[in-house]
Amino acid sequence: YMDVRHTIRRLMGTNKLRPVLNIGAGNSCFPGDLHDAGYRNCVSIDVSTVVLQQMAKRYSRKAELRWLSMDATNMAFDDELFQLVVDKGTLDAIICTNDPDHWIKTYFKELYRVMEPDGTFMLITGYEPKDVMKYFSRHPWSVEHNEIEGRDGATAHLYLASKVAEVCIHGGDEES
Repeated sequence: YMDVRHTIRRLMGTNKLRPVLNIGAGNSCFPGDLHDAGYRNCVSIDVSTVVLQQMAKRYSRKAELRWLSMDATNMAFDDELFQLVVDKGTLDAIICTNDPDHWIKTYFKELYRVMEPDGTFMLITGYEPKDVMKYFSRHPWSVEHNEIEGRDGATAHLYLASKVAEVCIHGGDEES
């Protein structure tokens, strides 16, 4: 969290109750750090019920944090629910599956569906733009890329993909 806290503040504005989805929670302290920073509407999903039970126990004093067993390629959330969706390794894991093209397409379709108009997908990955940008091409996103250096000196790639709320295309042959 500390490595991207300024970016999260910029994306979320002053309303710390806007919904955040943390995909592939694992045993990361990220949701706890979000909570400590005042973000009280954070849902974390993972396919491992064991790790979710561990996390719920670890953060039992932070009752606002929610831990749900869910597949990120088939989420049980309503459409357009989350302002911010965070992925710190789930896409990296999906890329290593037997049929990555299918699963990446399905994953991005679900991301796009659950995000609010003008919501942001924050992807933290080891993959460079030449490997990742193609995945954003199926939906209207505005994508920003930066390299970030963690406190441990490691470098990662940060992608901020904003869901474009409305796309208007005007042809050049229309009458004025």
